[in-house]
Amino acid sequence: LRQEILKRIAWLSPVRRLPAETLSKIFVFICEETWDAPLILGAVCSQWRSILLSTPRAW
Repeated sequence: LRQEILKRIAWLSPVRRLPAETLSKIFVFICEETWDAPLILGAVCSQWRSILLSTPRAW
C-alpha cells in the first residue's frame, strides 16, 4: 500500500504537468552547462528521454 501511495504521489508531481516545450527549453539550458547532462536527464524517464531526443539543441 505504501508503494502504491508513493507511486501516485509521483504522478502528481508538478514537473509532470509541464508542457514538453517548457521541459525542452529547460533541458537546453541545463545541457549547456555540462557535457553529460543529456545522458543524465535522458535516464530519468521515458518522457524526458523522448523530449531530449526531439531537442537537437540539447546535444
